[in-house]
Amino acid sequence: MSSPDLTSITIKDFRSINGSITVPLDAPIVLIHGVNGAGKSSVLSALELALTGRVESLSRSEGASSGIWSIAAVHRPRSP
Repeated sequence: MSSPDLTSITIKDFRSINGSITVPLDAPIVLIHGVNGAGKSSVLSALELALTGRVESLSRSEGASSGIWSIAAVHRPRSP
C-alpha cells in the first residue's frame, strides 16, 4: 500500500504570507525561490506545521512555553 501524495498546499495569513496562496507540489522536484521577504521560509514552515503539527523554529520563540506560539504565526499587516 502506498502513501497518498501531497499535490499542493494552500496557505492563508501565515507568517509573512498575506492572503491566500496555493503552492503546487506535484512535480518530481519543487523549487521555491524569491526575493528576501517573499515568504519562502513561511511556505516551508506551513508545510512543516501541516505535516507535524508544529513548527520547531516558532516553538523556540517567545511564548512557546506558555502554549501561545501559534500567535506568532498569524500574519499581521505592517503599520504605515
